[in-house]
Amino acid sequence: MGPETEKKNTEREALTLGIIGDPIGHTLSPLMHGIFGERTGTELTYTPYHVRSAGLEEAIRGARALGIRGMNVTVPHKSAVIPYLSSVDPAAERIGAVNTLVTEENGYRGYNTDASGLKRALEAAGTVLAGAHVVILGAGGAARAAVCMCASEGAAEVLIINRTADKAKQLAAEVNAACAVTSVSAAAMEEFLDADRQNGVKYLAIQCTSVGLAPHDDASPVTDPAFFERLCFAVDLIYRPYRTAFLKRASAAGVPVLNGLSMLLYQGADAYELWNPGIRLTDEDLDAAMRALNCAVLGVRGIFLTGFMGCGKSTVAHALAKRLSWEVIDTDLLIEREAGRSIPEIFAEEGEQAFRDRESMVLARIVRERLRGDRIGTGGVVVSCGGGLPLREDNRQAMACAETGRTVWLRVKPETVAERLAGDTSRPLLAGSAEEKTARITSLMAERGPVYASCADLTVDTDGRTPEEIAEAVVEGLI
Repeated sequence: MGPETEKKNTEREALTLGIIGDPIGHTLSPLMHGIFGERTGTELTYTPYHVRSAGLEEAIRGARALGIRGMNVTVPHKSAVIPYLSSVDPAAERIGAVNTLVTEENGYRGYNTDASGLKRALEAAGTVLAGAHVVILGAGGAARAAVCMCASEGAAEVLIINRTADKAKQLAAEVNAACAVTSVSAAAMEEFLDADRQNGVKYLAIQCTSVGLAPHDDASPVTDPAFFERLCFAVDLIYRPYRTAFLKRASAAGVPVLNGLSMLLYQGADAYELWNPGIRLTDEDLDAAMRALNCAVLGVRGIFLTGFMGCGKSTVAHALAKRLSWEVIDTDLLIEREAGRSIPEIFAEEGEQAFRDRESMVLARIVRERLRGDRIGTGGVVVSCGGGLPLREDNRQAMACAETGRTVWLRVKPETVAERLAGDTSRPLLAGSAEEKTARITSLMAERGPVYASCADLTVDTDGRTPEEIAEAVVEGLI
């Protein structure tokens, strides 16, 4: 955290914040803003309020009367809340929807950080909007922000597909009149899939409806495989479940996907800075929040990668950690750093038994300190385990007793290991000639395979896959 974010101020009263929506039980905003507050030394409370449409005006009046300093607004109130505000930011007014309220003298001023949050999320994913062909699913408040942002950023084409065609047409007309650089149009799904009209263009799809939101995990606004064949990238603004049925269908069609967590993070960061003038969240602050968000949605704080030496645990650990904004702990490297010696030196000077004792102590500490605490933001760690670590019963029990951890066996073929380790002379258990090394690999893998299988919550085959593909398979298998 940089000096500019060290803003703890005992003279400033605690921030009272909240979020209104229907439904609201799925929200992760309290967790995220709690992390932001902790990171910036800002005392705050952030409470979700279930507000139905009929009680929206009364809820805004009540929040003002209670002194709530700032509010987030989620579905279905993003447009409906505008008449009850004292003012609206011009950008939000052009969009026609707000998601952030900031107190002012006569009430609340409305802002839209959905648009900026989505833009930042797409940029972080390497997606360029200028010149892109975009199809938006939905015509509600979230869709308004997405449509206006894409049109303003110079997309080559923006199409809106909605279950109610008239709403899609109305939204297109309003955006064209208010904030479009690119012309926006409405289309029926049948028109989009009409083979005679296709010209090989691939689309960025942004799913903005609530279809597929937990607990309705199996629902998808689109089921026709032909739709997903037309995509180059798919985004779903839903983040619970972690991978919606819509994104699963896109991924099965070979389309890169992105869930709503990164948009949640960036729109929340923008809102937090509106409530705290002068505070700017750093990349480290955002990483801490994303780490906690991924923990919450996946339902785990740690992933133990096990498998035979040479299976790629270390490289996969870093790919997986990058995917989840988590930390990597390599037990072998940690042991070497703490011992001040290499593993071959530990074997030579102390013996294998002493090394295994060190492994057990390191693992117990990781479980105790990272996976069992209840402090906000703990966890978020990928542990690359030494190949022999699971051989001890107490180590297997430690991993199994880590209720917030999952163990993944990265399975690999013996010949792959032999090829990868052909020139490696640093492995104490694989000393000898090439023939002796191959025989030892085959023997050890036959011995250890059942042990890895017995403690694994998930098994992922690694042969012929890149570290990134393996990391994606791990995430897919855990959700």
